Amino acid sequence: MRSSVLPGLLAAVALLAACEDAPDPEPLPDHLPVSPGDRYVAMGDSYTAAAFAPYESETNGCLQSIGNYPHLLEKELGLELTDVSCGGAKTESIHLKQQTTTLRERMDPQIDALTEHTALVTISIGANDEEIFPSLVVSCAQELTPKERDGAPCTDRDAGDGDDSFAARIDRMEERIIDVLAAITEEAPQARVVFVGYPQFASDESCRQFPIAEGDTELAERVNILLVEAQERAAAEAGVEFLDLYELTEGHHFCADDPWVAGMHPAGDAAQWHPYPKEQQVAAEALAELVA
Repeated sequence: MRSSVLPGLLAAVALLAACEDAPDPEPLPDHLPVSPGDRYVAMGDSYTAAAFAPYESETNGCLQSIGNYPHLLEKELGLELTDVSCGGAKTESIHLKQQTTTLRERMDPQIDALTEHTALVTISIGANDEEIFPSLVVSCAQELTPKERDGAPCTDRDAGDGDDSFAARIDRMEERIIDVLAAITEEAPQARVVFVGYPQFASDESCRQFPIAEGDTELAERVNILLVEAQERAAAEAGVEFLDLYELTEGHHFCADDPWVAGMHPAGDAAQWHPYPKEQQVAAEALAELVA
């Protein structure tokens, strides 16, 4: 009995030793690269639609540019694009309800563009929720500042707003983004999903392009950073990729010598308070490097 068992034991030991000596297999990539012909759905608000950068591709009032990063990425990688981004979109516009555009067109929830065959989804959303971004660039910079240019009228108001403060609104936005991303991954389970964060648009400066009160520049910069940090946390919570566009555009804000986001007086192909073509090119290049 011993003699019949021993050869088997020796063989098992030899096999184990061989396994230990063998090199570890290469780990599989976390995400498979997209390929030419893959179906790509772009979702988002006006920072994805990018009106006038350089010009519109449709007339439904969503103000999509044919030079926005979804169209540039489609061309670069040979993808089959469905761009449902729309100016004014909120998180609810993605998966819950129709959106009314600037031309009074009723647009279906953006998530309706997804199918089981969708290979790539990019999304950027959140700043229109509870008027976060409009409150900063319109209410703070254009309405409050002329009344108290040397003070900090927006900061003072924000300090007393409680649940309506920028930070509180951004916290609620983050939770809604998590819900949006969960809905997307459920609807398109095979798709690679990339959340594109907002670029840097504000700094610690006030200028003609962003005429906010000097005392409010710190608040403006903080709101920009809080928005992006909330987006990044939401993406991590939902288990999707995040493209840090803030880092890639740092130093090219409203008041920069070389702005990639237009301020109050656009100096080229962009809508007021929205991306120039350069910002969209940077986003497209970074996405191509990430997903291809």
